Amino acid sequence: MASANVTSLAAVSSQLKHVRNFGSQNVSLNRKTFTLNTGAKIPALGLGTWQSKPGEVGNAVEIALRKGYRHIDTALAYGNEAEVGAGIKASGVPREEIWLTTKLDNPWHKRVQEGIDSSLKSLGTDYVDLYLMHWPSSTDPDDLKKHYPDWDFIKTWHEMQKLPATGKVKNIGVSNFGIKNLEKLLNDPGTTVVPAVNQIELHPNNPSPKLVAYCKEKGIHCTGYSCLGSTNSPLYKDQTLLSIAENKGKTPQQVLLAWGLQHEWSVIPKSVNKERIEKNYELDGWQLSSEEIEKLDNLKDRFKVCGDDWLPVKVFFGDDDIASNYPPDSDSAALANSELTTPSAFVVLSTPLCMAFLDIMPLSPGHLLLTTRKHNEKLSDVSAEESRELGEWLPKLSRALAKVTGVWDWNIVQNNGAAAAQVVPHVHFHIIPRPGLTPELRNRSFTMFGRGQRSELDEDEAVVLAAQLREELEREVKRIGKESL
Repeated sequence: MASANVTSLAAVSSQLKHVRNFGSQNVSLNRKTFTLNTGAKIPALGLGTWQSKPGEVGNAVEIALRKGYRHIDTALAYGNEAEVGAGIKASGVPREEIWLTTKLDNPWHKRVQEGIDSSLKSLGTDYVDLYLMHWPSSTDPDDLKKHYPDWDFIKTWHEMQKLPATGKVKNIGVSNFGIKNLEKLLNDPGTTVVPAVNQIELHPNNPSPKLVAYCKEKGIHCTGYSCLGSTNSPLYKDQTLLSIAENKGKTPQQVLLAWGLQHEWSVIPKSVNKERIEKNYELDGWQLSSEEIEKLDNLKDRFKVCGDDWLPVKVFFGDDDIASNYPPDSDSAALANSELTTPSAFVVLSTPLCMAFLDIMPLSPGHLLLTTRKHNEKLSDVSAEESRELGEWLPKLSRALAKVTGVWDWNIVQNNGAAAAQVVPHVHFHIIPRPGLTPELRNRSFTMFGRGQRSELDEDEAVVLAAQLREELEREVKRIGKESL
C-alpha cells in the first residue's frame, strides 16, 4: 500500500508551483493526470456512478476499466460500492493501477472511522485513493430532516484528518463546498490539512468561476460532477455547443469533457451504456481551441442539476454563480432551476396561468410539479386568479396520476422561502405518489429532502408516462368539466 498523502496549510504555497499546467503538456486528454497538493496524481477522466440503477454499476465499471479508464468515483450514499468493487475485480485491472474515490455520507459524520470501514468492506479493498466529505451537513441517522446541533462539518474534517495515518485513505477532500464553507474550514485553528480535492458540479451552464478560482488559490483541485449536465439539461439544445461538436466531428458529451479538462479540473461523467462509456473516453488526438473554450465559457443560461433542498441546512449560497447574477423574473433565472427547463414531452398540463410536468429528479414514478407561469417567489405572492387555477388543477392532476400509476396514496408538498432551499425561489406544488405504503410505513415521518431518495428521470419512460397522464387528464376534464388544457 502506498503511503498516505496530506498537505498542511503552511505547505500549500510551496506545493502550488508543482501543480501541473495542463496547457503546457502534450498528453492525451484521456490519459492525463493532475497533481494534487499532496503530490498524488489523480487521473483526469473518471467514471461517475451517481444515480446508476442497481445491477448496472458493476458492468459499467468493468467496461470502463477495460476501455482504459483508471479513475472510478462512488459514494456510500449511492448504495453501489459493492457493485463497484465487483466491477473492479471483474475487470482484471490491478487495484494499484486504479484511482478509487468514495465519500462519507451525512448520517456518518459522527462515525468517520466506521464510515470508511463500511466503504472498504463493501468495495472489497483495504484502501481508497481519495475519501471525500460528501456534503458539509451532518444529519441525524434517525431523522434525516434534522441537523446535529452539536456537530458540524468542522468536527467531521478534524476526524477525517486522522485517516491518512491509518493507511486506509491516501488523500482526503470535500465535496459540494462553496467559498463560505471552505473559508470556515480553512480558517479553523483545528484544520491542519488542506483538502486535496473539492468535488463540485461543473459544466458550461454552471461554471462556478469564483469558486474554481478560490480553490485554485488555496491549492485545492476541483473535480467536476454532472459534467455533462443531465438528460434534460438545456445544454443539449444550445446551438453553440452543438455547432462546436458538429464542426469537430465529436459528440456534445466529448466536447463538454474536453472543456472541463482544458480548464484543468478532472471530470467524472456517469454512464452505464457501453457505447457512451467508450465514446466518453475517446478524447485522444484533439483539443478545443481557445476560441471554442471562450464560446462555451460565455454561455448565458444557468442550470444546476444538484440542489440542496433535501438537506436540513443550506450549503449553496450563490458563490457558484447560479441565479444570483440574474433578476428573479428573467429567463436565465428560470433556467437556473432544473425543474423549469422541462422538455415539452414531459409536460402534462399547460394553461395561460399554470403548467404541470414530471419532476426530473423524482422521489417516485409519476412525481409531478404544478407551478404558475408567472414567476412567484412564495405562495403569498400568487394572485387570486392563479390561486383558483392551482386549486382547480391539483385534485384533477392527483386523480389522473392515481389512475395512471395505480397508486392512491400521495403527498402534496409546497415549500416557501428558506424552507424550500431553492436556487431560484419559485412557487410550485409537488404531487408525490407513495407506492407500497403499509400501516407501519404510514406512521413514519416522510421527508422529500431525504438523502438518496431521488433518482434521475428515465427519459423514455417519462415520455410514455407523460402521454398517459395527458390522456387521463383529458378524460378527467370531460368528466368534470374545465376549459381546454
